[in-house]
Amino acid sequence: MYERIAGIAPLTPGYKKIRIAPVPNDILSSASASVNTPYGEASSSWKMDNETFTLDVVIPPNTTAEITVPYATPKNTLINGSTINKYSNIKSLSADKESIKIVAEPGTYKIQTKL
Repeated sequence: MYERIAGIAPLTPGYKKIRIAPVPNDILSSASASVNTPYGEASSSWKMDNETFTLDVVIPPNTTAEITVPYATPKNTLINGSTINKYSNIKSLSADKESIKIVAEPGTYKIQTKL
């Protein structure tokens, strides 16, 4: 479950680089999972309510994460209450009509976007 619905998976051996790509669906309104890595706990928790998709992510020290945020565009996405470009430790990789992909350094992030 943590790999599919919560979207946590290693991109490199030992979770040095982590993929977080949750897959929300019409059946669930929220999901949460964590995995213990050699660097500490990585977690992904998402919920959909009141026309907002919220993704809470914890990235352990000495790792990076590639995060795919569904329903997001660079203009309608907030990270810890600010726009993406306010953070030097977060870089936008790509965006399409259905999601954005970012790379984030270790830390705790609350990512919100309108549905």
